[in-house]
Amino acid sequence: MHVASPVASHSCTATIVWTVIILKIMATSKTKNEFVPGIGAPATRALQNAGIDSLKKLSTYTEKEILKLHGVGKTAIPKLKKALSEEGLDFKK
Repeated sequence: MHVASPVASHSCTATIVWTVIILKIMATSKTKNEFVPGIGAPATRALQNAGIDSLKKLSTYTEKEILKLHGVGKTAIPKLKKALSEEGLDFKK
């Protein structure tokens, strides 16, 4: 018969609790920093480095200007356009 050690059980529970806390923090910070989910870290950093932290600010740029940012590729543009259109916005013409 095997009896679980209370110390081992406590350690496992603490690990699970800390894992949940860390995952919640990561999810919160990702949501906060990535205003367009799914565009990827390089594109998100490029936008942030350019001071673009909202869709409203993004709408003041042309697609061509955004594509010039290091880290923003052609695959990010359709995702950005979709996010803009969902808010009734578009890239500057």
